[in-house]
Amino acid sequence: MSVPDLSMQFNPVPYACQLNEKLRYLPFCSDFGPYNLSATHFVYKALAKLLTHPSTASTTIVFYSSHDATDVTNSVYILGAFLVLFFGATPEQALQPFAGLVGQTVPFRDATWALDLILILL
Repeated sequence: MSVPDLSMQFNPVPYACQLNEKLRYLPFCSDFGPYNLSATHFVYKALAKLLTHPSTASTTIVFYSSHDATDVTNSVYILGAFLVLFFGATPEQALQPFAGLVGQTVPFRDATWALDLILILL
């Protein structure tokens, strides 16, 4: 499979989804993500089903989050991971659709209360 053309036209009735409380990241200290492998797999299966099921395969899927920078960052991670796993995108290709969110994401940090000297960027 190739990375989809995100500008192509789909059914005008969208299917909206967001990260819900079941997938809320539970911090160890002052960290906020990224999601673990189990949550990543759960989202992968849910989105893959929407994209391949006959009743929703041609439907526009709208994925949204709050405006909170940590929610935006976790959403970019989870959707980028989906693009890599489902479509075989490279990490660079997976981040391209989110280029307009520069400045709205924050670096992931180590799970500690101490001053974090190592930041993990998307």
